Amino acid sequence: MAITAANDTPGLEFTDFEYLVKGSTTIYQGTLVVTSDGYAKGGVKATGLRILGIAKTTVVNAGADGAEKIVCAGPVAQNGKRLLFKLANDATDPVTQAHVGSSCYVFDNFTVTSLSTGSTACGTVRRVDSDGVWFELVS
Repeated sequence: MAITAANDTPGLEFTDFEYLVKGSTTIYQGTLVVTSDGYAKGGVKATGLRILGIAKTTVVNAGADGAEKIVCAGPVAQNGKRLLFKLANDATDPVTQAHVGSSCYVFDNFTVTSLSTGSTACGTVRRVDSDGVWFELVS
């Protein structure tokens, strides 16, 4: 319904945000968190996922969908600066220096890949080190 007067619309700073966890799911601290049905789960190689962030804690949901919640770090820090995260690089289809500025894709909950086939983009590559890939989350 449209309004016809001034409104004090609530807002949230998107630094850390809480999500309901998929039933029978464990999400580990420091891993990539995704959703396909509105419930958080660990990153997996699949199409059609939405990126929620990086898990701030480990959560075990042994119950039904939504019985537990998880807090994820989003793409922006409390000081307003963009956050970069470093995950492992896929050994088969690695992200290389040539991918800087391009998308990287979800391989699993702690690994990114350069291969887009059958996967979902999780962010923009900013730097590639010998021990992982720094990327900016899709927002």
